[in-house]
Amino acid sequence: MFRKRELLGDKKMNVVIRTDASNEIGTGHVMRCLTLAKQLKRHGAKVTFVCRSFEGHLHSYLRDQDMSVKLIPYTTGANEADLQWTKENWMLDAEQTITIIEESSQKVDLLIVDHYGLDRYWENKLRHYTKYIMVIDDLADRKHDCDIILDNTFGITEEKYSGLLTSQTIGLYGVKYCLLREQFKKNQKSSFRYDYRCIKVHMFFGGIDFKNYTTKYSKFILKNFQNVKIMAVVGSTFGYQDDLNELKKKYKERFQWEMAVKDMAAHMNKCDIALGAPGTATWERACIGLPSAYFSVNKNQVPILEELEKNNFCMFLGEASNTSEKTFILEFNKFISSAELLNTLFIKNTKCIDGKGTERIVEVLSRLIQR
Repeated sequence: MFRKRELLGDKKMNVVIRTDASNEIGTGHVMRCLTLAKQLKRHGAKVTFVCRSFEGHLHSYLRDQDMSVKLIPYTTGANEADLQWTKENWMLDAEQTITIIEESSQKVDLLIVDHYGLDRYWENKLRHYTKYIMVIDDLADRKHDCDIILDNTFGITEEKYSGLLTSQTIGLYGVKYCLLREQFKKNQKSSFRYDYRCIKVHMFFGGIDFKNYTTKYSKFILKNFQNVKIMAVVGSTFGYQDDLNELKKKYKERFQWEMAVKDMAAHMNKCDIALGAPGTATWERACIGLPSAYFSVNKNQVPILEELEKNNFCMFLGEASNTSEKTFILEFNKFISSAELLNTLFIKNTKCIDGKGTERIVEVLSRLIQR
C-alpha cells in the first residue's frame, strides 16, 4: 500500500468536483463526492466543489466539512425541475464552470463530474481546462467524454457502457469501488445477532426525504410492532421535524431521531437491521452488516433493487409512494421474523463490501496522474 503523500506524487494535485444537491436531486451525489474529496485531501490534493444554488444545496454543510465551495447562480422562477433545467442549460453550466476555473488561476489536474444532467457535450467543453476528467454515474443512459468512469452498481460490467465511452476510458465497475468513509470499515460487525423481543431498526430515507417517508413508515412500525425500536436519521434540510417530535412524544424510548449524524457508522452499528431508501447508504449499511429492507423513491431505483434482492443482498418492499399500511405490515413482518434470511443478507453484504473502495479509486487516480 502506498503512503498517503506518495499516492499523488510530490506536487499538490488540484481537483474540481462538479455536482449538485437539491430538494429534487437529493444529497446522494454530493455526499459520495465528499467521501472521495476527503480521501484525496488526506493524500495532499486541493479540492474545490462547484455547485449550483438550487433550493436544498449543501454549500454550508460542505464548508463545515472544510471543503472549498464555489456556487453558480440558479435562474429563480424557472419552471423546469432542477435536473431538467441543467440538461437544457448545459452550455451555460459549462461556461459558468469554466469561469470559476479561470478565476482560480490554477491548472486543474482532475475534474470529477457526478451529475445526471451532464454528458459528453459538457465534458468536451471542459476538456481544455483540465488534464483528466472522471465521471461518476450509475445510469449508463448517455455518452461521456472522460478518462475514467466510476459505476459501483452491484453486478455492473463494462457491457452496460458499450458505445457510451471512448476506447481509452478506464472503467471502474462494481461494488469493490464503493465510495465509503473509513469509519464504516472500522465499525463492521463480525457476526449477526439480534433479539426478536427488541429489534433496533436504523431508518434513513436520504438526506432530504422531501416526501416525509420517515414519518409515514415510522408510524406504521410503531403502531403495529411493539417489539421494534426505531433509530431514525434525517438530513439537515429535513422539513418535518415537528412530525418526528410528535412521534417521540407519543412513543418515547421506542422512537429516537437525530439530524445530520456526524458518525453514521457508529449510529448504524448500534442497530440490528435497516429500513429506507437506496443510495450511498446502501453500501454503508452493507459494510456495517445491517440486513436491509428497501423502498424505491424514484423509478430508476426499481431495477437496481430488484437485482439486489435477486442476489440475496436485501429485501425490496416496493415503491415508497404507493405501499399501503396493510401490505407493509405483512412484508416487514416477514423480514424481521426470519433469522435465516437476515443472516443470509448479513453474510452477503459483509462479503461483498469490504470498505476499501475509496482507497482503490485513489490508487487508480494516482497511477493516471503520474503517467
